[in-house]
Amino acid sequence: MAPHAFRPTAVPQCLACTKRITALGFKEWQPFRQQFRGKARAANGASVTTVRLTRDLKGYGRAGSIVPISSGRMRNDWYPRGVADYLTQTETKDLKLKNVPIERDYAFISSKHSEQQRIQREKEEAEALEKAEEKALQERMETIAKGQYVGGGMTPKRATELISILVPNRLDFYRQRIENEADPQARQETVSSTGSIAEAFMAAKQVSQQLASPDAIYGSVTKGDILSSIRAVLANNEEASRVVLSEDDLNFSGGVAEGGRQIIKKLGEFKVSIQVKGAPDPVMRTVRVLEQRE
Repeated sequence: MAPHAFRPTAVPQCLACTKRITALGFKEWQPFRQQFRGKARAANGASVTTVRLTRDLKGYGRAGSIVPISSGRMRNDWYPRGVADYLTQTETKDLKLKNVPIERDYAFISSKHSEQQRIQREKEEAEALEKAEEKALQERMETIAKGQYVGGGMTPKRATELISILVPNRLDFYRQRIENEADPQARQETVSSTGSIAEAFMAAKQVSQQLASPDAIYGSVTKGDILSSIRAVLANNEEASRVVLSEDDLNFSGGVAEGGRQIIKKLGEFKVSIQVKGAPDPVMRTVRVLEQRE
């Protein structure tokens, strides 16, 4: 290849470069030194113009807002599409005199877009709430199936603890004693005063029972009476008021059954067990039937 095909970069290539190197001197000249333009020849930055929006624009603002935008984008995009209009000189002067801040609203979302987002957000929240309720219901059903739920979101163990703490050891009830003063003459009068043989038999039986039991009482004490007393005690505590009990959860100890029912028909002390569903052990309490004195 011919020698003239290579042009050494260290050698000035034009008259202007030769003059510059000569003026600076060879000591100051460096072959690959970077050149900088002066202020007069420096590249101009992107020009910005102030415009008025003609429609809601996400990230800029509502229709009528004054925002800054590059001149090129306004000229080539926004103005041809009718997104914004140029301001007049009078309007520009007024903005400067009033010192109105000219800036875009980066957080702005158009009304239509905002409404769509609100609907979507409400839909997602409703779906999340429905899933949470379904999950809670499923967990509750599983807990009930395992016998670990007694109502109010309380475990049988906790319900038993509250009953053992709050319900007193003795539950007192007052009933009137049946005075055992009937004599054979009174019995005969009672029997003869009845109309039929069946009624006479029942009256005689009742008189016999009254004579046989000196502690017999008028009326009785039932499981419903005891349950009402327990509920009244538990109602005074916010947590204990959620304990769910029924008459089936109460059982008397001893011979207090009458006609297939567990009721107390005489004075004395009796044991009753309070068995919470799902709890391993019952709570034992004493029921006292005392004589009611006038």
